Amino acid sequence: MNYSHKIHYRNLFDNNRLCKNKKSNRIPKSCLISMACFFILLSSFAFASEKTSFKSSSNFPNYAKLADAIRKAEGNPNYGVLKKFKHTSPRQACINTCRHAFKDFQSQSKEKDFLKFLQKRYAPIGALNDPGDLNTNWERNVRFFYEKI
Repeated sequence: MNYSHKIHYRNLFDNNRLCKNKKSNRIPKSCLISMACFFILLSSFAFASEKTSFKSSSNFPNYAKLADAIRKAEGNPNYGVLKKFKHTSPRQACINTCRHAFKDFQSQSKEKDFLKFLQKRYAPIGALNDPGDLNTNWERNVRFFYEKI
């Protein structure tokens, strides 16, 4: 038999072409290996395409990861925290704010996306301390950095 050097995925599973040995009616080892590799590749795409959803109140966010994403989106080392606290760091204040906001998010039913809910507290659109209107990009930037970290 003369096989082409290009193997298409549909040919891997075609019993009459590649995956059956005509003499013994068994599947060759090379075909089993290629099928296993194909399924591993397919499953890795399925896991890679799963993105973190902030749309359900049952999905607890990773608060430390969310705080780091907020720090990168804010672009400063104080995590966007404007007050100074005696007994906590800006990072811990950010984590505490996220935890408290998530509890409030679970008890309400108006907003369906946690990051949009958090933005209304953390970086509200039209705030007096935001003359450049940069808070409009806050939710999208935090989501981007959360997925990247």
